[in-house]
Amino acid sequence: MNIEIKDSERNVYLKQFYDGILYGPLESSVEKSRPWIKYYTVEELANPIVYRTMYEDLIYYTQNNLDCESSTYLGNHVTYKDFIENINETASAFEQNNVKKGDVVALLSVSLPETLCTIYALSKIGATVQVIDPRVNKNLISQYLQDSKAKIAVVVDAFNDKVISISDETNLEQIISISPLNSANSESNKVKLGRVINVYKPILSKLKMLTKKTRFRTWNDFLNDSNGKSTTVTYDEDAIAAIEYTSGSTGSPKGVMLSNKSFNSLVYSQKQVYISVPGDRFLLIMPPFIAYGLVVGIHVMLCQNQNLQVIPNFSIQKCPDMLIDLIKKYQPKVIMGVPNFLTYIMETKEDMSCIRKIIVGGDSLNSELQKKAITQFEDKGYNIDIMVGWGMTEIASCGTFTKENAPIKLGSAGIPLSKNVIKILPYNEDNIYDINANGLAVNQKGMLFFSSPSRMQGYYKRPELTEETILTDNEGTKWIKTGDLAWVDSDGYIFFEGRAKRIVVRPDGHNIPGEYIETIANSYVQVKSAVVVGVKSTNYPHGSYAGLCIERNNDSNMTDDELLTIIDKMCCEKLQPRDRVKYYIITNIPYTANNKVDYDKLQIAVNQLIQELEINEDDRESFFILEGQVLDQKIKSTKTLKRIFKTKR
Repeated sequence: MNIEIKDSERNVYLKQFYDGILYGPLESSVEKSRPWIKYYTVEELANPIVYRTMYEDLIYYTQNNLDCESSTYLGNHVTYKDFIENINETASAFEQNNVKKGDVVALLSVSLPETLCTIYALSKIGATVQVIDPRVNKNLISQYLQDSKAKIAVVVDAFNDKVISISDETNLEQIISISPLNSANSESNKVKLGRVINVYKPILSKLKMLTKKTRFRTWNDFLNDSNGKSTTVTYDEDAIAAIEYTSGSTGSPKGVMLSNKSFNSLVYSQKQVYISVPGDRFLLIMPPFIAYGLVVGIHVMLCQNQNLQVIPNFSIQKCPDMLIDLIKKYQPKVIMGVPNFLTYIMETKEDMSCIRKIIVGGDSLNSELQKKAITQFEDKGYNIDIMVGWGMTEIASCGTFTKENAPIKLGSAGIPLSKNVIKILPYNEDNIYDINANGLAVNQKGMLFFSSPSRMQGYYKRPELTEETILTDNEGTKWIKTGDLAWVDSDGYIFFEGRAKRIVVRPDGHNIPGEYIETIANSYVQVKSAVVVGVKSTNYPHGSYAGLCIERNNDSNMTDDELLTIIDKMCCEKLQPRDRVKYYIITNIPYTANNKVDYDKLQIAVNQLIQELEINEDDRESFFILEGQVLDQKIKSTKTLKRIFKTKR
């Protein structure tokens, strides 16, 4: 029997117990008792997901609202009817350039109308979109493109030079450049956008770097290839719709293969927990190279017939002013972001009554902050629902969510989506788990495993890592090992206790992999020990930056400055920009009585030091802090204050 059908039948059976139709004891383990079932209807549990391609999903869910606006971008309003026509034209242009089913096309762009058309056009013809953060260093981009053998890259023009410079190392035959000004509705909007994000046209002198095999062209020139005809492929369970990159807990970037099933199962599930009205304005500030931005921010919201207010240049560093200005300008009903957004909206004196829903993810929401926000919104007369979710790229970004019309539990990330199952096993320090063992009961904390139809197919060309992350039990159910410690209460609400692996969560919700950074530093013989700790942000109520503490070997002739400089250079080469270290600290490393690193003591000491130094964390540079010593949970050194300086990139 199909595992999904079997799971649905079990859910319907359990629902009868929670509704008082059947009586008797239930098995104690969370994965078998599934207490969250009580909040779903029998129809929601029993109805099968109809699997389609992303393009087919969009067509199906928008067919009755074609005259509604799909997006607004700098004064340019596009209906769903026009959006679909634009997608079809883009699909035709790709086919005329020999892109076919199974091919990979790279997309290095922010949220733009052309970005949306590219994603769905490739889905229509059965190609895979390889979504790459254009800010990544060029060596990583080259590696990604070599892996995929992509022949076409669609690139936002601010990063043309970077892609051009490595094109000869890849299989690229075409670079298609998008200008963020291309879809603006008026000259005034074009000038304004140019001021904000410093957009510039391709520098013609750089084009000489291209070899004869690679053609550089603009988006409009590319669209001229369209003949108005294109293939519409049907759903293929094994087809890869998108490749998203994540560092996860290992730090080495991995391509996560998301299928069409990953996308449309989330559309199905989100419609059960999230009530929307066609035409509601949604502030799209998360970029497509973040899974939550691509899957929920774009695909789920479009299939909900929302009007995306497309913002290409949002940055957490520009908050809170930029966020508040955007809300004032676009008057969105729904926004999606990190916990810090609640603080900004609470603290502003501007009228935020337009907002009806704030979707919060990326980091655990502190129960006190949540309670304070609810109280303040009520006091101001705002009718705002705070909807908390949890997810990871490996399950297409969302696995649990706050269901509308269900109780609110402060500090919880909601309940599993209707087709999802969670299992919690006792934490094992050696990271070895028997997936066939019975899981823990409610209110017992352990390692979280997740089964979901939105699960990734695996890591792109990394089968060994796929085997470590996806575990298959004796019944054929596939479980994602999340790396999170969590527990479930008697009502099925999930609460997170932190990461089993030491990951630093930034203010923007991005996870920084500490262990991988330590591996880079420990590769140098001059380093005796390297430990990453989280340094709490002083500007934001949630989030931290990475502090790399290094204890030196005494027999090295290299100065502290020289050592940190070469480590910083290597980190810049091997890490994505958001993964990099903010603070490099030369110090001794404290140990417990069992000769293990005393992370808590070190983290407290480093945070006290950074607070005393009053460093401006808004600076993009990293900082070197020399000659600190851990003593009584505090790093002390008379020379520390004098020898702090910024790195030079």
